[in-house]
Amino acid sequence: MTAILVPPTRSRTSSKCVYKADDGALTSTRLLRMFEEARRDLSLQLTDSEGSGAGYDGLRIERDAIAAVEPGDVITVTALVGKSRPRVHLVDYMATVSREGHHGAQSLLAQAHGYSLATGDVRH
Repeated sequence: MTAILVPPTRSRTSSKCVYKADDGALTSTRLLRMFEEARRDLSLQLTDSEGSGAGYDGLRIERDAIAAVEPGDVITVTALVGKSRPRVHLVDYMATVSREGHHGAQSLLAQAHGYSLATGDVRH
């Protein structure tokens, strides 16, 4: 008999928003805030608490792509757990933009990875 190995499901969260002219300028700071919101959502899924971010060990910002975002573009932020221990999660983040009218085409805005630390009791 041959055993089939199925990789464990990695926890993730993803959110989309349509960029509007009255949202103000899209900045790298704003994208990092979106990463932090995604980290909190992911931590709530895993530990029932928002936890605490421990910064980013790696960060890539595409400033030209951020400057090119226009009203109507769709920004997607995804956070995915890469490694997990009971109180510590390594999270990979990615922000992309889909241009209005260009279905399927996405451009990278930013990506990062860093640790999320659980606070309080941890679910088992």
